[in-house]
Amino acid sequence: MRPLTTTGLLRPWLEQQRRELGEALPQVAVPRQVHVARVRIRRLRSVVSAYRVYLPDEVVDLGPGWQRLARGLSPLRDVDVIAELLRQRGIDEYADHLHRERERRLAEARGAVTHRRTRRLLDAWDAAVTGPDWPAGGWAVEAAEKVTARERARLAKRADSDPHDLRKAAKRARYAAEVVADIYEPAAALAASAQRIQARVGARLDARMLEAWLADKG
Repeated sequence: MRPLTTTGLLRPWLEQQRRELGEALPQVAVPRQVHVARVRIRRLRSVVSAYRVYLPDEVVDLGPGWQRLARGLSPLRDVDVIAELLRQRGIDEYADHLHRERERRLAEARGAVTHRRTRRLLDAWDAAVTGPDWPAGGWAVEAAEKVTARERARLAKRADSDPHDLRKAAKRARYAAEVVADIYEPAAALAASAQRIQARVGARLDARMLEAWLADKG
């Protein structure tokens, strides 16, 4: 059987993430779907950045648009995280306040989702990913080896970084490695390691966010 090319690997993966994002965006009133949308955007951004030399320029150039959309959803996701952390701790005295805050953040998120800028982003992405102008790329396993080595080194350099930077690096390494985990075993190991770092650091940062939120509410 002929080896898998980078185009044969990356294009279907990008299309799948876009479909799942498209299903989640109209449902941002549901906390789970906000999370799904945020993760799909982060996956797209991470993989595009890590594999940029194997992608059409039109795909790579849309990076700022994804970042802008992610920022439009972030405040709503933060409220949902705080609500879940309060629930886990059995704290219910802020329910009314959280409801009002979520309604406000939901309106902002819906504005970001329905903005014409977002529609243009999604249309441009679809045209670029499904279009014919993909670089030759080469074999997927060779790309997997190069990207995995680079992302592993990049993550290691951030081991002592600010927790926010470390979590971002872990997310990028994880998602870049997951794409090729089925064809390159070291990538699967990197994805698992990065996921553990992401979970550990993320829990610490979420706890800090909750502490700050509670202090603000006095």
